[in-house]
Amino acid sequence: MVALQNQYDPARVFEPTLWTVAAGGQSYVLKPKCVLDRSCFCQDDTHCADGFTCIPSAAFPQFKACFPLKS
Repeated sequence: MVALQNQYDPARVFEPTLWTVAAGGQSYVLKPKCVLDRSCFCQDDTHCADGFTCIPSAAFPQFKACFPLKS
């Protein structure tokens, strides 16, 4: 993955925050409604903005992120 990033996105313009945190071995911040500024991830729906739900990431299931509710 890193080799592909270096080749096609060296400035990391398209790098998702979740990848940055996971690849860097950093921990993420939990705070209410954090999806509004996309600065953190979630453990439950209280960390998500209205209309979003906390579910495991498809790429990194050990991390959960806020995604829009399906209608």
